[in-house]
Amino acid sequence: MKSINNYILFIGLGLLALGIFISFVMGKSKNSQTVEDSLAKARKAKEEKRQARKQEEEQVNKEAEEIINSLVKNKI
Repeated sequence: MKSINNYILFIGLGLLALGIFISFVMGKSKNSQTVEDSLAKARKAKEEKRQARKQEEEQVNKEAEEIINSLVKNKI
């Protein structure tokens, strides 16, 4: 009878350890997915800001070239 109780105890502990491991793996994968989603959003926002900055820089350069060209034409 004592050996049967030992087996039941070991099986119960094994199942408990298995449950904890599965819970850990599921939680880790959920957290990884959350982190990946956050990183994707951050990368997208960063790329949009970079594009906006690039367009603004091109606009400023274009305006500067127009001003320089108009000044050069006025002097000639």
